[in-house]
Amino acid sequence: ELASFGWVNIAKIEAARNHLKSAKEYYLRAVETDSESYEILYNYANFLLDIQEYAEAIENYDKALQKEPSLALANYNKGLAYSRLEKFEDAIESYSKSLKMNPDDFFCLFDLGILYYEIGNIKEAVKHFQKAIELNPKEAKAYEYMAECFKKTGQNDIALTLYRRAFDLNSDDVILQYKIGDLYLVLGQADEAMKFFNNALQNNSVDVLLIYKRACTYADMGDKDKAIKELSI
Repeated sequence: ELASFGWVNIAKIEAARNHLKSAKEYYLRAVETDSESYEILYNYANFLLDIQEYAEAIENYDKALQKEPSLALANYNKGLAYSRLEKFEDAIESYSKSLKMNPDDFFCLFDLGILYYEIGNIKEAVKHFQKAIELNPKEAKAYEYMAECFKKTGQNDIALTLYRRAFDLNSDDVILQYKIGDLYLVLGQADEAMKFFNNALQNNSVDVLLIYKRACTYADMGDKDKAIKELSI
């Protein structure tokens, strides 16, 4: 008879081969062999999270936490599972518990910021993105999401500064280039908007929305012929 972690190792091999049914069976054998091991329960819960069986994943994270309450990652991953189930209050509670154990967890701060943004709590979203940036000032997405927060509240100048910081860190992101161009257009700076739309279209020349936005920018610049030509392509 294999030891419990022997079953876990086989389960991981099966999961890597995308043999998910047999992987689950081996994880269950591991749990049956040693039901007191929080590590086995945690590994099994991670597998369930990966295969999108979120409710069962949460159940097993809870079992792992009963045996090892200081397992911060179990609370973080439980927060991810609740988010996927759109149980946002439960997700916030789980993320917050994780942060109490590990306040310098960039990913937990970042994901909690996104969650607060999605439910409309902009103040809390900004606070968590700021903390995430303090921990990792080179993560472009944190600046981008914080820009979204300020844009949502009409503070476009601050949003633009944050978008530009994100662009400095990740200048190949076509969606980010579009967002910056669009904000310049809102601010009435058509020349700057055109630069970003042109850059974005160099990387994605068939994006209909980008083409439309560039046409709008030509129109704002007073070049109606180019705007019409752009839309007729």
